[in-house]
Amino acid sequence: FDARERGYERRALLSKHLDFATTGEEPEQDATLQTLHEQWKVLPPKFWMYVPLVSSQRFATEDFPLCQTYVDTVLQGCLAWGGVKLAQEWISTTFDWSPYYLNDAPLSRRPWLHRQR
Repeated sequence: FDARERGYERRALLSKHLDFATTGEEPEQDATLQTLHEQWKVLPPKFWMYVPLVSSQRFATEDFPLCQTYVDTVLQGCLAWGGVKLAQEWISTTFDWSPYYLNDAPLSRRPWLHRQR
């Protein structure tokens, strides 16, 4: 994954710093998470997150807009792991949305990849 995540730094997380979202909508899945959480107290797994490098952090611009497909990807993860509640929390706590936005969903493309440099 590291090669794919160019511009990001992989950082280790301790399981004690994680809170696993349960939706209450799928008791079987919630029970599985609870069981795993108890097992991890005995044999903690390794968790990683990718954090943007300071040198890679930039605001969206006209040439490099915020793409709808990226927002969709994040929301799909929220819905898969925390349900509607997590998706709503992500939307309501994300701020400084850029005016440079591209609804690329109909074509799922990144136009700057095809522009002359």
